[in-house]
Amino acid sequence: MNGWFRLPLLITANIMLAVSLYGGEVISLGNNRFRTAEQSLQTTLTPNAKVIINSALDLYGNLHIISDSSDRVTFVYKKILKAPNLSTAMDYVDLINITMNSIPGGLQILLQAPNPSPWAGQNFGAVEGELHLPGNCQIELALPYFGLSIDGPFRTVNSKPSFGRLEAKGITEKLNLATTNQDIIVWDIGGDIAVSTANADIRIYNMLCPLTAATIRNGNGNIYLSNVKGAVDIENSYGKIKLDRISLGGGKSRIIGSYGSLKLQLADLERADLFMSNTNGDIEINIPDTVSAKFLLNVSSDGEIAAEGFKITPAQMDHNYLEFLSGTGESQMTVEIKGDGNIFLKGIQCQKK
Repeated sequence: MNGWFRLPLLITANIMLAVSLYGGEVISLGNNRFRTAEQSLQTTLTPNAKVIINSALDLYGNLHIISDSSDRVTFVYKKILKAPNLSTAMDYVDLINITMNSIPGGLQILLQAPNPSPWAGQNFGAVEGELHLPGNCQIELALPYFGLSIDGPFRTVNSKPSFGRLEAKGITEKLNLATTNQDIIVWDIGGDIAVSTANADIRIYNMLCPLTAATIRNGNGNIYLSNVKGAVDIENSYGKIKLDRISLGGGKSRIIGSYGSLKLQLADLERADLFMSNTNGDIEINIPDTVSAKFLLNVSSDGEIAAEGFKITPAQMDHNYLEFLSGTGESQMTVEIKGDGNIFLKGIQCQKK
């Protein structure tokens, strides 16, 4: 199922029918689409608590999770239906049940529906909701067909693989996101990080991972990182990798691409070991000319190596291999091309402070 699950919520002057149901309403939006009136659940929760959110396999929708400064939990939601008629839509509404339950150390929210569900083909049952939680919660998600938007700060977010678009901001200790055919976009994250998708893009802005290399995987899509400090372990195939303002340090990093360009702008390389490889694609690297590192550059027989803008001490040279030192060689950068492709390495003069 492609695309961000944007279910129609607009109510216009063309509303056809509204039917009372248990004190609420089921509203027809036209084109066999219906929604309930807005409903809410509330409770209280201590900071740093665990929050588990699970949905039935046959439920779809979008969930926006927001960090608040209070201890109150508020979940405001609507049920969205596509059904052949109003009567069937009302039957679907009764089958979707939302509960909020206390568990040891936190809270569980269940979005329930029958398995298997009565809707099939072009029909569906879905939930659109906004969930407000105390700050720094630890969130666990199993929402296979939901799009997610998460605004922290939260300590951890651990999501089981899904088919929805994922966005997250302000995760401080651990982030685990995986989806398919949908983009992942994250900002201001740190700690233990694992992000993966396929047939879509990954975009990460402002990431701090000093202790464990951030694991990023993609295929048939692009990877874009900006303003990263720490270590990374990146793999992509049949897509571009573009990394801007990357400061590597504190251990080993890997950047592996194939059948797509690989561009890296290094802001710093401090006592780090970086291995880069691309198959049938170029590698372009811009790096401060003051970096202290040992460089090992290797291409296939028809490839080209171009290194400029450095004060270097050559160690070994061949038609497809170049090894040299910049500074005292405190870090190491190994760069290789498999198949067709070239390496372009450029030292950028740093402004004096």
